[in-house]
Parts: sequence; structure tokens; C-alpha cells
Amino acid sequence: MLIPECLFFKHLTLQKIYGLLKINSQIFINFLIISKIKKHRKSYFHNFWNILDIVILCMGIIALVFSLFRQIKVNDTLESLISNDEIYIDFNFLCYWSVQYNTAMAFMVFLGWVKIFKYVSFNKVMTQLSLTLSRCAADVSGFAVMFFIVFTAYAQLGYLWFGTQIYDFSTFTHSL
Repeated sequence: MLIPECLFFKHLTLQKIYGLLKINSQIFINFLIISKIKKHRKSYFHNFWNILDIVILCMGIIALVFSLFRQIKVNDTLESLISNDEIYIDFNFLCYWSVQYNTAMAFMVFLGWVKIFKYVSFNKVMTQLSLTLSRCAADVSGFAVMFFIVFTAYAQLGYLWFGTQIYDFSTFTHSL
């Protein structure tokens, strides 16, 4: 006996389908990278792009866990709100994890864009750009470290001076 499609998919919402697709794609990517690691063993970690793959893989797993955790907490919070609409529900916890998820996704997207430099070597102009960026990487990273130190020092100064009076400087992270 065949089950009609409409009865099978009746209980699946778009969020559940999206969640299943995220989990399936993460499992597939994990399988591909782990099979490459098994094939090449220790020599897999000698290439920068392979290490970047591992970092992106870890960030993807972290983002997936954040996403699932956030969805479960939102459902629990909304169920408690629906069951008793007289109580106050604090969404700060959910907002915090939403910000953490967005940060993880932003970092993963940045690493994905860095990975594009691996594939731009097919074009002559892009090869020249890639070589230029690789030659100046040490100088740019030195500048970034110094900029981060000075920027953090000014944020700390603003936090210490204005932290008790102005909300935007009330915590160190707000002052950044």
C-alpha cells in the first residue's frame, strides 16, 4: 500500500525540512573531509587549504549545534508563553545565542571567502592579485595586530571613563 505524499509530508514544516537539509549537508561534508583525511593521513595537514577545510568543518558543526540549540530553546520558550500568557518570558538568553550563531556564521563565511583564493589562480590577473596578497600578508598581519592593540586600548579607555555614565560604554564589549 502506497502512502500518498500529502499525508507523508503533512507533519513536516518548512523549518523541519530546512533543519534536516542542514544536518544532511553537514554529514555529507564531514564524510568527504574525513574520507580525504583517511586517504592522505598526516600529509593532509601539510597544506594550508586543507587546514582551512578542517576549520570550516569545525565552524559548520558549531553553527549547526548553535542553530539546533537555538531552535529547541525558541520552541520551549514559545510553548511556555502560549501555555501561560500571564508570565514574563525573558528572551535575553535566546538573543545571546542568536548573536553567537550569527558570529559563527560570519566567521565561517569569511573563511569561505578566503578559500575562494584557492580557485582564483586560473585567471592571470587573479593569480597576480593572490601573489601580491601573499607577499604582503606579513606586513598586513603586523598592522592588524598593532591596530587591534590600539583599538582595544581605546575601547578600554572609553569603558573606564564613561562606563558608569553612558550605556554604550557600560560593558567592555559594548565599548568595542
